[in-house]
Amino acid sequence: MDEINKYKVLSNCSIREAVRKMDEARTGFCVCVDQADRVLGVMTDGDFRRAVHHGIQLDENVLRVMNKDFRWVKKGFDRKEIKKIFANTLVRQIPVLDDGR
Repeated sequence: MDEINKYKVLSNCSIREAVRKMDEARTGFCVCVDQADRVLGVMTDGDFRRAVHHGIQLDENVLRVMNKDFRWVKKGFDRKEIKKIFANTLVRQIPVLDDGR
């Protein structure tokens, strides 16, 4: 479970905190969760770059820039499904979630 936590940020954190989490995890994304640990969205390094380009302040809430309409797969996914997603999109990371997200 600790492995998963390195990718998660709470939805009340700032963009700056989310970027720090991505940097610590050495990955290009983080998963935004609420207090009940439900996934609300993801933020990628691309979302961060677009926010900076548009002048959004880093102390603003991560909810402002996270992607709520993201690709994900259900636990027990078919590896062929993942390969197809990676082959046909620019997606580099795909969260694996329960039904309830």
